[in-house]
Amino acid sequence: ACFAGRDCCLVASGSEDSLVYVWNRVSGALLSVLEGHSSVVNAVSWNPCHQCLLASASDDNTVRLWGRLGDSNVEGAMS
Repeated sequence: ACFAGRDCCLVASGSEDSLVYVWNRVSGALLSVLEGHSSVVNAVSWNPCHQCLLASASDDNTVRLWGRLGDSNVEGAMS
């Protein structure tokens, strides 16, 4: 798992079910479930400069980038 956002309020985690989960650390609310990998997601990391950009790596031999489409700070990011 890794933390990001103002005051580290976001938590991202990969999972054995091939999904990436994003939670609000303070409230515990599940904010997003990211689908796209086909095997275990064993690493996640927030971009230190653009904290709305997240990378995930999987045993399916892919690295995926997740971000908000249309955000001028993360042009080209996949979501």
